[in-house]
Amino acid sequence: MCAEVCPEKAISVTREFELASTKIDDLREDVVHDTITCRKCGKKFTTKKLYVRVVESINVLSSEIMDLCPDCRRIETLSKATLAR
Repeated sequence: MCAEVCPEKAISVTREFELASTKIDDLREDVVHDTITCRKCGKKFTTKKLYVRVVESINVLSSEIMDLCPDCRRIETLSKATLAR
């Protein structure tokens, strides 16, 4: 599933692995990422690395909503649109 959703397409899945060990479990490595927490609901919604990359590359989104999870961002955007009418 990681390979399917990787935004950088940096992961591919094959049945091949280096023979540095006779046990495939020895080749496993856990990677831990810092996460960003929604300022409104507290839900973790992305990694810090991806968040910084998006903020730096897209200046279209208001900084007011960048630290909101997709659900809270949708609610916030809809409420502002309703108030603007």
